[in-house]
Amino acid sequence: MRTPTFLTLLVAVALMQSAAFGQEAAEETTQEPEKMTVGSVAPPIDIEHWISTGNGKFEPINEFEPGNVYIVEFWATWCGPCVASMPHLVETQEKYADKGVTIISVSDEPLDTVTTFLEREVRSAEPEAQVQTYGELTSAYCLTTDPDSSVKKDYFLAAGQRGIPCAFIVGKDGHIEWFGHPMAMDKTLELVVTDQWDREAEQAAGEKIEAITQAASQAAQTGDYAKFDELLAELKGMDLPPGAAESVPGQIEMLSRIEMISKCTNAPAEVVAMLKDKGADMETRDLGIMASSIARNKDIDAELFTTLTGLLADRLEAGQDALALSNLLATMHAAQGDWDKAIEFQEKAVEAAGSAGQANSAQLKRIMESTLQRYQEEKAKEEATTDET
Repeated sequence: MRTPTFLTLLVAVALMQSAAFGQEAAEETTQEPEKMTVGSVAPPIDIEHWISTGNGKFEPINEFEPGNVYIVEFWATWCGPCVASMPHLVETQEKYADKGVTIISVSDEPLDTVTTFLEREVRSAEPEAQVQTYGELTSAYCLTTDPDSSVKKDYFLAAGQRGIPCAFIVGKDGHIEWFGHPMAMDKTLELVVTDQWDREAEQAAGEKIEAITQAASQAAQTGDYAKFDELLAELKGMDLPPGAAESVPGQIEMLSRIEMISKCTNAPAEVVAMLKDKGADMETRDLGIMASSIARNKDIDAELFTTLTGLLADRLEAGQDALALSNLLATMHAAQGDWDKAIEFQEKAVEAAGSAGQANSAQLKRIMESTLQRYQEEKAKEEATTDET
């Protein structure tokens, strides 16, 4: 599985300031959609704009054809993990194109936003990689946008999902077989296509995993780490059918992060010790997730703040993820009222946002500049108050 770039933490921290931001997708309607789970009948899809259809191999649809398998995947142009998942979707569609599988990728952005994104060149870590646009890359499957969000409401919101990308596998009988991150669907999809998927067993196992996960999350958030460890051991030791088993590593990773975030507040000395021992070897993304969770906490433990910001500053100095790290460090210093440091790092974020090749760079730069202006105004207010006294 490819690890999403740390730029997505900008979505988690910096774009909180933008009403357009939606890594946690906002509901567009006050009407509650009918709840969806594994085994639910897949609702018809009414998509406004079909931008690509697998180079003409597929037809736009409303109803699912019996005997075929469909993947309905939700994405957005601003979502780093969604863009990172595109090559995997291409590979999946090419692998199963002649086995009755159709991938339908659904955004809810305006048509011109999506088409403008598709004109951009794909960024590749390989210098000799063939140059192609995102439109050319995604032409292998059905890429669409549905600005009225009707499909998102019937699937994504109905299933209680929050983060994108998120894929739903619709089985041969038109029922939901699975939903989750598209990078984690390979084993399940193979079983569905080859008629080896036991929906009832998978549904029962999924419900058990969800119950344990929720209980473990609650234990971590309330500081009951003994209970958390007990539940985590139970999750690891479960005898599960293959699809459910595939989801467990991701659940464990998520719960471990929840525990660490909780300890930043409830057991900061333990986190500091861990960071001093292992922080240099941790993924920048994991450090960033930890930092973003406490970035606006004015009462953060002083030693934890110093240790964590020091590690992040080292990564920034080494040339990693300038936009997300600069903005995150600025946010953390602003929460402590250190406006000089906040302005210093936010100026770097503005510069990075305007650099060539960043997704949605114009929008990001405006948000970064607005934040910088706010920090400058806060500093001026503080200085004026000091002068008056």
